[in-house]
Amino acid sequence: MESSVQLGAASVGEIVRTIWRHKVVFVVVAAASFLAIAAFILTLSPRYRADGLVLLPQMPLGSLGEGSQRVLVAIDPVAVRSEVDILNSNGIAKRVIDDLGLENDPEFAAHPPGPISATLKGIIALAKSALGAGTDPGAPLWSQEAARADALMSAYKQRLSVFNDGRSLTVQVAFTAARPELAAKVVNGHIKAYLEAQVERRAGGQQLALEWLRTELDDRLKELRQAEEAAQTYRATHNLIPVERAGQQRESLVDQELRQVHDQLVGAWNDTTRLRSRLAQLTAAGQSGTALPSAEAANDAVLLKLRQREADATANLARFKGANMNGVVVESAEAELNSIRQAFQGELARLRAGTEASLREAEGRAGMFERRMQETTQKRIELDQASVELKGLESYAGAKRSIYEIVLGRYNTLLSERGFNAADAKIISSATTPTRASFPNTGLFLAMAALFSMTIGAGSSFAVEHLGGGVRSLRAHCRALGVEVLGVVPFVGRRMPGLAAGNQSLLYHQFWERIRGIRNRIVDLRTREGQVILITSAFPQEGKSVFAVAFARAIASTGIETILIDGDMRRPSVASRVGVDDVSQGIGEVLASQIKLQDAIVPTDRGNLALLPAMPGQGEHADALATENMMLLLRQLKRDYRLIIMDSPPLAAASDALSLAALADQTIVVARVGRVSNSSVSEVVQMLRTHHAKLAGLVLVGEDKDEVSVGSRLGHYYSDVQSPAAGPKRRHRLWSFARQAGGRA
Repeated sequence: MESSVQLGAASVGEIVRTIWRHKVVFVVVAAASFLAIAAFILTLSPRYRADGLVLLPQMPLGSLGEGSQRVLVAIDPVAVRSEVDILNSNGIAKRVIDDLGLENDPEFAAHPPGPISATLKGIIALAKSALGAGTDPGAPLWSQEAARADALMSAYKQRLSVFNDGRSLTVQVAFTAARPELAAKVVNGHIKAYLEAQVERRAGGQQLALEWLRTELDDRLKELRQAEEAAQTYRATHNLIPVERAGQQRESLVDQELRQVHDQLVGAWNDTTRLRSRLAQLTAAGQSGTALPSAEAANDAVLLKLRQREADATANLARFKGANMNGVVVESAEAELNSIRQAFQGELARLRAGTEASLREAEGRAGMFERRMQETTQKRIELDQASVELKGLESYAGAKRSIYEIVLGRYNTLLSERGFNAADAKIISSATTPTRASFPNTGLFLAMAALFSMTIGAGSSFAVEHLGGGVRSLRAHCRALGVEVLGVVPFVGRRMPGLAAGNQSLLYHQFWERIRGIRNRIVDLRTREGQVILITSAFPQEGKSVFAVAFARAIASTGIETILIDGDMRRPSVASRVGVDDVSQGIGEVLASQIKLQDAIVPTDRGNLALLPAMPGQGEHADALATENMMLLLRQLKRDYRLIIMDSPPLAAASDALSLAALADQTIVVARVGRVSNSSVSEVVQMLRTHHAKLAGLVLVGEDKDEVSVGSRLGHYYSDVQSPAAGPKRRHRLWSFARQAGGRA
């Protein structure tokens, strides 16, 4: 919300209107700034820039990545940067200075120190002497020859430019001088000095590099052999020679043994599990007597025969009992069945004993294989540790071999290049004498000066606009918001200008004339229907209540039946401003249905103005302003009064104003100049519009500096309207007050 408001306030149209209102300031400041900058630009001495292009030597190809991801790198950025630093070094610059005799050139000649510089040097020398530095106060910190050489080197390096974009091998060498022929001469001399230094550097460094590489190559070969011998010895000591298997990967003897023991252990575990299951089933069959044994036990011939006999005996016993045979036959059948069952249990016991023996044997084998498995696993762990050590030794040997091969390759490269001492860098283009000055770019500088001058002029216009008074800034902001400024009322503090003749000062007349003007703009004196006008503000202490009382009085003075409602139930103040001190009941009691509306209305000294006050300390009843009772109250007041003025709390302090604004026919926002900001006004307007309030406009409380001269001229008019008893001295004091009130800047 705030950004959109600021965008509207800073629109191009508003900027143009502000500059047009202060066009004289804009033109004068912009013209003066442009003339001053243009005069400075035209006094600048011309400078000429010559440049040449050098191709650096081809760098050895490098690579990044491994395997299929290996990528060749054609340019070594470190080497390129090194060559650029050499081109920009003091050694090359010293060669050019000596070769071209620049120490005697007038453009580089050291100027004698001025009086200020000489004085400062003397003060520094005296201070060093006083602090016991042990130096002669008149002696310089270094010799004059050294100081002159240093100044010459600094001047040379400031004008020299060596540039490489980091993506190619070309380097641009440029030099700026007051004479075009000198600029070209220095660039060509600098490139020549670099090529000569490169040849000398190559010739002097080749032999030293070869000697060092020979020694380094011998040391690296010795380290390589020692590393390979250590790896081979360790492999043989720890029996790490792998065994070939047909169609499979290579494995060690320990791996073969571990695999065989594992297979045997798994077989023993399977036998143990099977025998335990059989034993459990045999035990369960023996306990139940009728449970089926395991499949293996059920295939036993003896058990099968006993089971068949048991089934036959059981059937005979049942048949005998069913035929009511005598007791001897039944007892004989039962004895036979018991005998068969005892034989069955005996056979089960035999099978169980055999199974237990087989289980013990299987568990013994499993235990033996587990011990062998543990021993073999320990061997495998030791073998793995040894393999790790071996890999470290092999990696170390491989690193030594890589270093050896790198040193060997570099040594062979230098051997092949030995004897070729020509410069690798090439001159792509030599510097030519420039025909146009590179500095200053008069057209560009003047265009920038014009733009900068207009910016300063516009800034001055806005400064005058905002320093000229807060009323003007708020008016412009309200125009951008599409809100009408109803008028500007002088600030009178918390007091209300009275109606006595002795109080008729210039401030009194200005205050009441502005109130009447606002009344005439928004109130139709011919209307017969009741209207509700809400008075609110953004913050406290902005003159809202004073304006509400004065506005209600101004309306009542026309003969319109008017009632003033104090809607600020948290901090009511309207009654005291109207002159009603004894208030015992008010709008809070009416909305709470404790009293009737007629009993709460209080008459004032103005016959057409009535007051519906609010009692102090009734903030808890503030929510009643948003209820249907408030709508009914306003509807009843509209039948008895043509205009209803409501003083509400500030919007930033309470939400009551938004509830009342939805019920009002018009809403007036009072804003104190100098205390309320543009953003606060924007927020208030947005809040009222969001709640669909009918905003009549803003009333600014403060001093309108655009009307100072008018107020000064009206001072004579109002000072003449005095009572006869005032006397000359009183008239003089009123005139002074009027001049102060009207001419205050």
